[in-house]
Amino acid sequence: MPRTLRLSPAHVLVLALLAALLTAGAVLAWRIANAREPIDWSQARSIEPLELSEFELVDLDGAAFGDAELRGRVWLLDFVSLQCSACGPTSGALADLQAALAREDIGFVTVALSCDDGPGALRSHQRSYRRADPARWRILLADREYVPRLAVQLGVAASERHVLAGLVAPRPRFFLIDREARVRGAYDARRASELAWLVADANALADEPR
Repeated sequence: MPRTLRLSPAHVLVLALLAALLTAGAVLAWRIANAREPIDWSQARSIEPLELSEFELVDLDGAAFGDAELRGRVWLLDFVSLQCSACGPTSGALADLQAALAREDIGFVTVALSCDDGPGALRSHQRSYRRADPARWRILLADREYVPRLAVQLGVAASERHVLAGLVAPRPRFFLIDREARVRGAYDARRASELAWLVADANALADEPR
């Protein structure tokens, strides 16, 4: 009569731990194999087109704005957090960029990072830059799902948790979005040379045949 193999509780625990480690190792190996090369946003005047995921946020007037609104136009996108001092360079550059890119097929959109920044505060922020045309400047309210993911995807934040905790001071950077809602480059708002590149690249994208 064959003997029945009986495992002690300690052996069962060890086998369970080994199985868990093997599973975790397989998952980690899959993630490494399928991970995208991180983008060096400090050298990102132009990049391989980076697809934005589907989303829908709300602007200061309560109107829906999502990836469908991005499609068909070229956009300059930036982030703002009224709790930090880094938002000025991008907002301050908007008037000059609007003047340099005075065409209907190029738009300007700012995404709030903090849910604590409500419509009233953000509208006051918008009005403080008197030379910028609010009719050509959409500001979108933050949410707790898409905005944290977008901030991480674009290198604005190290983690979604940091965004939700209000621990992110966005770098003064514009992102260039093409007609298919893809990121095509990033530009430092503090550098006149990069803003000049942004104008040239935005015009080039807008001039591409559809």
